[in-house]
Amino acid sequence: METPFLRLAELCNSLEQISKTSEKIEAVSKFLGTLNETEIEPAVFLIIGTTFAETDPKTLNIKWGLISKTDFDSKQTTLSQKPLSILHVHSQFKKLAQISGVGSQKQKKRLLETLFQQATPIERKFIIRNLLKEMRHGVAEGVMIKAVAKAAKVADPLIKQLNAIHGNLGGLARIAINEGPTGLDNIKLRPFKAIQPMLADSIDLIDEIFNGAIPRIACEYKYDGIRVQIHKSNVTVKIYSRQLKDITSSFPEIENLILKAIPNQSVILDGEIIAIGAEKRPLPFQDLMRRFRRIHEASRVQQEVSVECYLFDILYLDGTLLFDSPYQERWNILSKFGSNLTLATRIISADREEILRFYQAALSAGHEGIMIKFLQSAYYPGARKKFWLKLKEAVLLDLLIIAADWGSGRRMGWLSNYHLAALDQETKTFHDVGKTFKGLTDAEFETMTKSLLALKDSETQYTVFVKPKIVVEVAFNEIQQSPQYPSGYALRFARIKRIRSDKLPADVTTLDEIARLYNRQFEKKARL
Repeated sequence: METPFLRLAELCNSLEQISKTSEKIEAVSKFLGTLNETEIEPAVFLIIGTTFAETDPKTLNIKWGLISKTDFDSKQTTLSQKPLSILHVHSQFKKLAQISGVGSQKQKKRLLETLFQQATPIERKFIIRNLLKEMRHGVAEGVMIKAVAKAAKVADPLIKQLNAIHGNLGGLARIAINEGPTGLDNIKLRPFKAIQPMLADSIDLIDEIFNGAIPRIACEYKYDGIRVQIHKSNVTVKIYSRQLKDITSSFPEIENLILKAIPNQSVILDGEIIAIGAEKRPLPFQDLMRRFRRIHEASRVQQEVSVECYLFDILYLDGTLLFDSPYQERWNILSKFGSNLTLATRIISADREEILRFYQAALSAGHEGIMIKFLQSAYYPGARKKFWLKLKEAVLLDLLIIAADWGSGRRMGWLSNYHLAALDQETKTFHDVGKTFKGLTDAEFETMTKSLLALKDSETQYTVFVKPKIVVEVAFNEIQQSPQYPSGYALRFARIKRIRSDKLPADVTTLDEIARLYNRQFEKKARL
């Protein structure tokens, strides 16, 4: 018998009332243990609100505007209405993801109306939250991994590592709970099974990590592009993004390059693709994004925007997993593939001044900064470890918070996604230049929420608009032109460094200053 979706909705509802993470893990693990084998995978995704696995190209692409136009009122009697099941709800989400083309919005609306009219109020609540990816109960992937481990009676780190290799947490949960250690032992890294990449910690100064003597370390240019994982076996090459999506069709020249450079071996490589202009200087990230336009424009855009792929790691070679091999050994293996591949610009040094000169050279070449890697470090898929560090140039702006969105997951109950604005000196008004939810501690989120609510002007279901009073210091990666904002600009990867209680709204960065910074980027970068 299929498990009713109502049970999953009631679980999600109860999770909102639980504050302790350990109790959330216990509740979810018990629930997973009651499900049929075929229900575990969809249930995992319906609880965390991602709907599909990271490696699944399907997306729902449902906005609140469409949901708000649907008819929620049931046209069926409760006697004839069949209860929704977990499998049925997930199958309807799959159908939604497959609808495209002319008339797709009407088709999606009809399907949603049928689903809503079958649902009880609490079921409807969590169907909508799944559609919007806003579960707001504090159980995201990290907590789910621990719940799966508990349900399967295995260690958390094992599930975390295997999830990075498997790329499908729901499918991994099904294997772990139903097959146990024997099934988990069969999960191996192999070509065309994308894995989550290893990540780096940030530092602002070399001296943050090295007080005194510096060990011999590797330093690589940090490129501002798309992190890619390249899989090759026989005559097939696949290129995957950091989100584990297949993006091979956007970079046919990289596909051909790998086939020529590595004709005989099966490999999995780690690297970065950047857009390049005159003299191979990097173009802004925004230009690289043009490579992902519609298929009929692909050929033209590929001619307009040239790319370069810089490789810096190898994870797999002819059946051998290289995770546990030291970084320097992996680099040596990668280097043997010859001059047809472009490796990251790199030095090995224990000299602070030499490292700082290398850092300045990276910035002068138009790159973000440098990566610092310890020579004996292993590769930890999906993990952020202090064996890899990134040092980037920090440009800071003082901006106003003019609105904030309610958070979800761990940030549920806090106003934690902040709309940032700069000053238009001519009109004395403030215009959006981006959003961020990064940079504050939990205590600061809580304090900021109280401060913003005290300044509330108006609100919608998800957003509170406030009087422009609070100034924050913001770091960012790049300034982009943006048709989305009246300011004409948007900050990429904005993050709050500190709250500037010492500054007034009139003190914030102006749009003219942002325009100058935007143009200054091209002193080092190329321009199309």
